[in-house]
Amino acid sequence: MTALRNKALPYVIALASIIAPAWAAADDSSNPLGVYVGAAVGDANVRESPVAAGFAVDEHDTGWKLLAGLRPMTYLGAEVEYVDFGRPSFSGYFPAGYAYGNASDRAFSASALAYLPLPLPFFDVYAKAGIARLQESYALYPTYLACSGSSCGTVSSAIGVDHTGADFAYGGGLQFHFSALAVRAEYERIDDSYGSPEMVSLGLSWTF
Repeated sequence: MTALRNKALPYVIALASIIAPAWAAADDSSNPLGVYVGAAVGDANVRESPVAAGFAVDEHDTGWKLLAGLRPMTYLGAEVEYVDFGRPSFSGYFPAGYAYGNASDRAFSASALAYLPLPLPFFDVYAKAGIARLQESYALYPTYLACSGSSCGTVSSAIGVDHTGADFAYGGGLQFHFSALAVRAEYERIDDSYGSPEMVSLGLSWTF
C-alpha cells in the first residue's frame, strides 16, 4: 500500500497542475448533473496469492479504464466501468525452483456513488461501492531441477490460471468541475480470494 501511495504522487501533482490555471474561473454553474462518460489512466497493483506452491504475484503496471455514469442528484450517483489493471511480468524463486510469467486482471463493475455535502460547487469528494466481475489470468513457467541416476538437469513446464468471479468493489476520489468537464483522481480496489487488484488513477469526464 505504501508503494502505491508513493506512485500516486505524480498523479496528484499532475492533477494540481491542471486545476491551478482554471481555479479562478470556477463558479456555481460548474457542478452539472446528468449523464457522463470518461476515461482514466494510473498505477495498478496486481496481486495473486499463490499461483503455484509458495509463489505469489505482487506487481505494478500501468492500468486504464473507461466509465459511464449518471448523477441525477447532487449527493447520489451510479457508475459502470471497464478496468484493465495492466499486464505485468514477474519472476522469482519458490521452494521447488525458479519461475517467470505474466498476469492480466480485467473487470467490469457497477457501483453506487455518494458525494459529500460540501459548499463548493466545483469540487466533489465521493465514495463508491458495488460489484465487479473480475477476470484474472496468469501464465506461469516454473523451472525445476530434476535428477535421474547420476545426471541432473532442469525441467520446464507451463501453468495457466484463469479465474472469473463476482467480487466486492470499492473506492473513493475527488474531482474538480469546469463546466461540463471534470478532472478526477481516484483510488479503487476489488476484493477477491485469489487476489485483490487496486489502482490509483487520474482521468477526465464529460457531462452531457
